[in-house]
Amino acid sequence: MPVLVSDTTREALPRQIGEIHILPAEDVFDPAHDLDALVAVFETDREWIKEMARLSDRSREWLARERDSALLLRGNALKAAETWSEGRPASMPTLPSDILELVVASRLASARLQRRAVSDVSSAPCPVWLRSATALEC
Repeated sequence: MPVLVSDTTREALPRQIGEIHILPAEDVFDPAHDLDALVAVFETDREWIKEMARLSDRSREWLARERDSALLLRGNALKAAETWSEGRPASMPTLPSDILELVVASRLASARLQRRAVSDVSSAPCPVWLRSATALEC
């Protein structure tokens, strides 16, 4: 986290530093006014925020495409999103509603798919060899 401690124009900074957020956003760092903001930055769970940004992009695309089911989360991606949403650190912002909507819609679609698969298996005809080998009534 770059901290501006002397009066320097932002344009005078190297390009790589100027492209990222500098604390404070204006003027020079003053511990009396900016220390709480600096502490908050260091207490931020960067990985959690990074995942929130990724899921936010994904949910915006899903919404922009009118909730296209092809864009729902599946398998490990769905499990990871659920784990991420359940593990929100107390210091992090509340979960955006568009991300929650994507995760819930994905879970519901996954449950429907599982029920359909079980239904397909249970309604499939029982092979003759299985009935005779196990004496089952299928």
